[in-house]
Amino acid sequence: MAARSGKAPSGKLSGWLGSLPEGELTGLLRARPDTLLPPQPRTFGELANRLSTPHSVRSALDSLTAAGLVLLEGVRALGGEANPERVHQLFGGPAALPLARLTDQLTQLRRLALVWPNGERLATPGMLGELMPSPLALGRPARALLGHLTVQALRRIGGQYGLAGLPDKAAWVTALSAAIGDPDTAGNPHSHLSPAALELADEVARHGPRVSGVYLPSAYGAMPVDGPEAELALIGWLIPDTWGHTGEMPREVALALRGPDYHLRLPAPPTLPAGGRAEQGQLLAAAQGAAAATIDGLSRLLALLSHAPLATVQAGGVGTRELRRVGKELRSGEHEVRLWLEAAAQAGLVAVQGGAVLPTEEAEKWRHAGPTAAWVALLAGWWALPVTPTYRVDIDGKSQPALGGRLSELNANRLRADLLDIFADAGAWTRVPDLDAVIGLLAWRRPLAYGDVAILRRYATAAHAEFRALGLIADDALTPFGRALRDAARTDDPPAALVEAVADLLPSPAGTATFLPDLTAIVSGAASVELAALLDGCADAEARDVASTWRFSPSSVRRALDAGHPADGLLAALAAVADNALPQPLSYLIHDVARRHGNLRVRAVECCVCVPDQVLATEIAQHRALAALKLTKLADTVLSSAKPVAETLAALRRAGYAPVQEDAEGQTVVERAPIRTAKAPQRTRRSRPPGPPPAALLGPEQLASVLCRAGQPTDRPVSAQIELALPGFVASAVLAQATQLTPGEMAILSDAIERRHPVRIDYLSGSDRMTSRVVDPIDLEHDLLTAWCRLREDERTFLLGRIAAVRPVAG
Repeated sequence: MAARSGKAPSGKLSGWLGSLPEGELTGLLRARPDTLLPPQPRTFGELANRLSTPHSVRSALDSLTAAGLVLLEGVRALGGEANPERVHQLFGGPAALPLARLTDQLTQLRRLALVWPNGERLATPGMLGELMPSPLALGRPARALLGHLTVQALRRIGGQYGLAGLPDKAAWVTALSAAIGDPDTAGNPHSHLSPAALELADEVARHGPRVSGVYLPSAYGAMPVDGPEAELALIGWLIPDTWGHTGEMPREVALALRGPDYHLRLPAPPTLPAGGRAEQGQLLAAAQGAAAATIDGLSRLLALLSHAPLATVQAGGVGTRELRRVGKELRSGEHEVRLWLEAAAQAGLVAVQGGAVLPTEEAEKWRHAGPTAAWVALLAGWWALPVTPTYRVDIDGKSQPALGGRLSELNANRLRADLLDIFADAGAWTRVPDLDAVIGLLAWRRPLAYGDVAILRRYATAAHAEFRALGLIADDALTPFGRALRDAARTDDPPAALVEAVADLLPSPAGTATFLPDLTAIVSGAASVELAALLDGCADAEARDVASTWRFSPSSVRRALDAGHPADGLLAALAAVADNALPQPLSYLIHDVARRHGNLRVRAVECCVCVPDQVLATEIAQHRALAALKLTKLADTVLSSAKPVAETLAALRRAGYAPVQEDAEGQTVVERAPIRTAKAPQRTRRSRPPGPPPAALLGPEQLASVLCRAGQPTDRPVSAQIELALPGFVASAVLAQATQLTPGEMAILSDAIERRHPVRIDYLSGSDRMTSRVVDPIDLEHDLLTAWCRLREDERTFLLGRIAAVRPVAG
């Protein structure tokens, strides 16, 4: 694998870091949180190495606004000429851009260590050359491009400018760089270009910097001179690559062709239209209703899964058809079921086992934990999801199974946090009704992270709907629950902080119901688990909202009797939870169903139907709807069935009868569905040599203080810096075998192997397939790393030379 060009940062970055006040250094560490992961830097040289790794720089770029990104491109485009005054000129000067705004944006870049002062000029990380190779669609400087050409090619281009007799290649590169970059140079041959060549030059200068079909001037034969590409190559306005297929326009040429009036514009953030203020009482009530409905929905889903687990598809996950089936049974939509299921899985309440989705042993504890603890656990699971659960689609937009793969086009965690910030920044109780404006602001705040606005719109719309379902947003405004989540997420212990913040916001569940003569029961607010279980067992839920309604019917009462509740016991249980006297119609219904219940008894003789009298036996035997049972009289009051007990019972109930099952001794069998739960799978890994106990990680303030006290050892070579931290075989092997990594990545990998803590690697397999995985190092032998791979959940071996990138992870 080809080595990357990342090099050890010069002393300039580490020197600037060492000059920062402790408070400013703390802010930098907080803005670049990857610097706090193990191995934590101990000197400014190590910190500079960490800040210069590709992953760290890329993460910093992802946090830039559109204005910051354009400004950084401008600084990069100016290269060695970049200083605050020159940058200000590039953006039109004070007339176009107030100095205060430019200074503020440069300060933001400096806080991220993407720009820092180097004398009077502005320096940037060397890794930006790879991550931002063509800032402002400009190519590399002429000196860098000309350095790849042979002396013969340089002489041929130089001849167009009247240059001759220079002593060596360095002199040719210096002279040609000056000539090519100044269109007013005496004898400049651009005045002889054809109209087609001038048109191509203008196109490449503004939209370039590369064009194909450009050939290298050769000492062994004439370069093709036909076509505008050849004309531009001959005067150095398009400099071919080594093999002569693609030409790149030097940066100086492009800027000169764009003219003195070329200026950049610093994009301003979109404004959110004013939406007025929401009424606080209504907002809180709506949030409480949404939170309670979600808790109730997941509770019902868990109860259902314990008796009727969801089936998974062959590819993994729960398919759309199964989700819709369960949604119909729970009187909920597919998106709601997806949200509950994914959040519950992340919270450890459900698990896939044996091709079925089952509740775990924690599920029943969650159902009885109380509304605050239940909501916080559910919210924590949803907040940590790496996907947007209600928007899982493939590249064709087709819905994908829930609980399937963890792939997403966008970083769902970042999107949730950014969406929450926008609503919070709008102000307390302030409505933000224009979702398109919110999406535009998201795209401005993180243009690199979100990329395509059309894709962002689909994910943001789904995430916004999830916010509403969880009670974080109501009436287009952030609710107290949403504000509590935002504040808690910034603490050291978010779940505990969230429990404390919402303890008084969620009302206690209702333990009583109002029973009406129309055979309905109404519960104001969320019903307790016990009350909901009782009503679900003997009535059918019709509505679950601020007030929930259940309706009693002969079939629902029969369901309770089938489960073993005697009529008097059921009435007593309902009376115990009633806030008024039970209406007579309900008592009549229960007694009437109970009087007929059990008149028919099904005994397992494969099987027999016992009937109380001969007339009823004749009626059942001749019933057309029961023809499939092939009922035959064994006696005046005994019928045989050709179907098993369960099918016979179901057919008789569909026909309007109310049978019960008996065992071989004539005792009534109470029908209770078995409850199934899943245990977390136990996986084993090969024992590994014990490493040093993990050191407690320092926070930004502590680490800044340690670095400031450590002094400024910045002049050691990279190998000495790594070996100083990790002496011995590991550091030597990584330095020798992983030369494609940057120094900062070498240090991270060496520390992970030596101290036995996890690390994320991008690995190029033998089939040239790149994967990203977290590994726990076990052993290192020469250039072969043995580690536990969390992606494959098994031990794997990795060649150091095929590790393409390394970044730290939290244990």
